[in-house]
Amino acid sequence: MKQTILLLTLALTVAACSAAGNKKVLNSSSIANRPIDNIEINYDKLSKIDVDLESLGYDGDGLALAMQQAQNSAAQTAGAGAGGAGFAGALIGGSIAQNMAITGAIADKNRRVPILLSKMRSLNYEKMWQASQFAVNKQSTRPKSADLKMVLTPKVSVTADYQSFLITVEVDVREGNKQRYRNYFYLQSDQIVDIQQGLPALEQKPAAWIQQQLELTMQALPQLIELDVNSGASAPAPTAIRFSNSMGNFYERGSLLAKHEKHLTFKTLRGEVKHLPFTRMQ
Repeated sequence: MKQTILLLTLALTVAACSAAGNKKVLNSSSIANRPIDNIEINYDKLSKIDVDLESLGYDGDGLALAMQQAQNSAAQTAGAGAGGAGFAGALIGGSIAQNMAITGAIADKNRRVPILLSKMRSLNYEKMWQASQFAVNKQSTRPKSADLKMVLTPKVSVTADYQSFLITVEVDVREGNKQRYRNYFYLQSDQIVDIQQGLPALEQKPAAWIQQQLELTMQALPQLIELDVNSGASAPAPTAIRFSNSMGNFYERGSLLAKHEKHLTFKTLRGEVKHLPFTRMQ
């Protein structure tokens, strides 16, 4: 009995860790238009830079199906009479299969551009992005609060098609020990390589050029954060967003926020903010 309880506890822990990967957006109107200059940048995720898997479907239906198949297989292997131990084994086996599939796919993608990734990992991100540039509502007449603190956790990757850089930033605002705001921002660079030139041309890009492209992509972030923090989660009604750029034709569904300087900004149905290059709307 004790062994079954222990296995179930472990299984539920694994399931909870998997669920923790789900991104939840929080936007409280209580911090709208309030100055926030206590900023911290968490650089931990910049120590590991990979090629994305999004176009492979690993974060969508494909992964969900693979996970379900792994769980079904584990459950059958455990046997119907295994009780709690069999259930725990199914959950743990499914989670391990999921992680192995993702890790293997990332490694396969990375092998095609090892020099590029090495250059990206060697950049001085702490010097590139200073915390002070992300202070919000600096002109506000409302009194500052020492209890308000904003933490940014950026992540840099290469898109699955190798045609652009993607900067993903989690923004968390707390007032004392209470979380007031959390959202995720996705900023995609312009095309970084002519598809006709192929990956060898991408591998030859100098580190200084890579840094310049990332800095240009990041420029819009302070304003995007300030606008979203002050929005109180309000946004236009969702609609179909069809657009194209030098990398292809795209379809999204969400709330269109802005179109300017060849970039499109919108909120997804989950409330996350995307800032992507575009040449025309369809």
